[in-house]
Amino acid sequence: MTLQQLHYYCAVAKELNISKAAEKLHISPQALSAQIGKLEDEYHVQLFERMPRLAFTFAGEQMMKYACEMLEREKNISGCMADIKGNEGCKVIIGTTYSLGKMLLPKILPAYLKMYPKYQIELAVDKNVVIEQLLLDGDIDVAICPSAAFNPGIVTELIAKDRAHVVVPQKTMVRLFQNRYQEMAAKFQKKIDMEYFKDEPFIMPPANTLLRNIAEEYFCHHHFSPTILFELADLGIRLALICRDMGLTVSFKAWTFNNMNTYSDQDGGLAYFFPMDFPDNQNENRYGVVIGHRRNSYLNVGVRNFIALVKETLKE
Repeated sequence: MTLQQLHYYCAVAKELNISKAAEKLHISPQALSAQIGKLEDEYHVQLFERMPRLAFTFAGEQMMKYACEMLEREKNISGCMADIKGNEGCKVIIGTTYSLGKMLLPKILPAYLKMYPKYQIELAVDKNVVIEQLLLDGDIDVAICPSAAFNPGIVTELIAKDRAHVVVPQKTMVRLFQNRYQEMAAKFQKKIDMEYFKDEPFIMPPANTLLRNIAEEYFCHHHFSPTILFELADLGIRLALICRDMGLTVSFKAWTFNNMNTYSDQDGGLAYFFPMDFPDNQNENRYGVVIGHRRNSYLNVGVRNFIALVKETLKE
């Protein structure tokens, strides 16, 4: 048995499909099947049922458990030895969600690569649940995600906390309040009056998301029924559209990684963040951004430096 065979086995076990696993490994399905066959011959067991579709045998389930542990240990040893050797060309695989990636990575990666030009960077951008699974599987080293009930196998640290906000473009404020728009914006920072915006359309996040649920709770509390123009998951696009006076939206300000009460797009469009006010401060810190890694995994110097830079950037 070799580490490469275990790597091949784990790839097949994750996909339960020889062709898909072979494609990811950049080898032929025939060569991959042969390596699995060698493992089965060595231990005199069948690891997979081949028909009607690929499935674990009991031996295969046990092999998966120990093979992943061995590969994790080998990865930890390699990372530790590389750090001791002073390997400046270490590899860092970063995972994040679409909205956070769009807002955060342009702030972090240029500075990171300027500080550590020899580091190899790979990115995985997907839904929160997919990023969590990639982290658990060891396919990424570190993840930046919305706070959630993460698997106990993941260690997380809160790097930003926030309240939900109603986001109103400056053009809407000027249209509604004319030369008093700045005065009203300052007033709404303390307590927004949604009655002023009853005729304004909203571009909302999808139903059954955390932000949408908080927004609907807030609207219900204030007896406010928004006119929804359409739904859109991508915060960056929502902000870009409202800066063109297409309506209002809702957001957690932490998604912009901006401590100001306004948002400016690249073309000079401006929008205001007005905190949703709930009774008894129920909106306080209902959302956060976390950075996480797999429990008991060795963090190489590249990952440690990335985590430190993210935390330092968000303090500014």
